[in-house]
Amino acid sequence: MIVGGAALFNTVGTGDLRWALNAYNGDKGWLPAVIQLGGLSSANVNGKNLILCNNDSGRDTTLLFKNYGSTAFTGGDSTVTLTSWYSSSEGYINIVMDNTSNKNAQTLRVKRHGTDTNEERDITQNSTVTVRNGVLNMYSDTKFKSTEITGDGTLGIAGLTSADDKAGSFITGELLLNGGDIVFDVGRTANDSITADSITGNSTGIILDLNPDEFAIGDSIDLDLELFKIAAAVDLSGTKVTIMLGGVEQTDLSHIWNNGSINISGTIIPEPSAIAAIFGAAALALAAYRRRR
Repeated sequence: MIVGGAALFNTVGTGDLRWALNAYNGDKGWLPAVIQLGGLSSANVNGKNLILCNNDSGRDTTLLFKNYGSTAFTGGDSTVTLTSWYSSSEGYINIVMDNTSNKNAQTLRVKRHGTDTNEERDITQNSTVTVRNGVLNMYSDTKFKSTEITGDGTLGIAGLTSADDKAGSFITGELLLNGGDIVFDVGRTANDSITADSITGNSTGIILDLNPDEFAIGDSIDLDLELFKIAAAVDLSGTKVTIMLGGVEQTDLSHIWNNGSINISGTIIPEPSAIAAIFGAAALALAAYRRRR
């Protein structure tokens, strides 16, 4: 199934929205499904949640995002829940971002299904996330089986609530760092984080995006940030770290890893063009002063 644009939902009646992702094909039964989307939007859902349900027994469904525009299922308190109708041999719902044409983002907040029953249960713990290309912003209060960042993909950690996009969390079992980037928003008292059972690889870049409402040019900082909450020791010393403020890379800030935590310190500097403009203005002022003499 291919939805070229963003999938939108009508909000008739009360209760959560439900989308059954599989189709029945006669004697072939329930077929594995790949649902390709140009985006998933919570526009006009009035704060309702979306339950994505795999109706198959023992076969996976893949939600493949191609995002032709940036979309989000986060309006109000809206969240996405992954469920199965089968309690013993359920199929899972795997999320894949593979947008090769641009950097448009899909934002999802995945929440645990409230009450498991004999018919419907949460399947997030057996579902996977893969970011191959494009940008996938995620928040979860329930654990995925595994998450892989590879290729030119970017995983951003979305906010805890619709009103707070500065300190989010994401929970996964195995975390595979095989390329691409992870973006963490950083404030003075809170920062994004990932809770993981294990981390494999170190070829994924780490981008620390300083909150411009809390940091300014000329500030001296010394921050300890717990980016990866993990029990086992992990060596991330070979991981590329980029620190940004307002789209400007802060090359004067240094960093030191300590297991899954990182210390960043130094002084925030303006962008090179601003420094050049300052020196240029100083040179003109000096020239004018000399002419007056």
